[in-house]
Amino acid sequence: MKPSLRIGSASESGSIARNSARRRGGTGELPLLLKPLAAGPGDHVCVTDHLTINGQRIAPVLDAGPDGVPLPRWRECRVLAAGEWFAYTPQIPNSLDSRYYGPVRDADITGVYSPVWVSED
Repeated sequence: MKPSLRIGSASESGSIARNSARRRGGTGELPLLLKPLAAGPGDHVCVTDHLTINGQRIAPVLDAGPDGVPLPRWRECRVLAAGEWFAYTPQIPNSLDSRYYGPVRDADITGVYSPVWVSED
């Protein structure tokens, strides 16, 4: 049984990211991807040239990755349904997250991870 998901918890949504990598020409052979959950059921998310969650501007949405290859973009503005989560990694500006592949469903999340130790730096 999976632990309960909540905003701020980290998830593994590798299957969606692996599929996205394949569409960009990669093999899709990626390790587990840990992504914090920034929004969940009932939250309003909008992806245009930036990510907005519940009316708060969160981050830019890039057109291409650091390698110059165009990134996919999930272009919607809507309320997340039951069982939908929005993964976003604020520490990595060009992270491949829900800004590019859309919401993650409960079934696509392998587990929930908690940090054991966090650096103050």
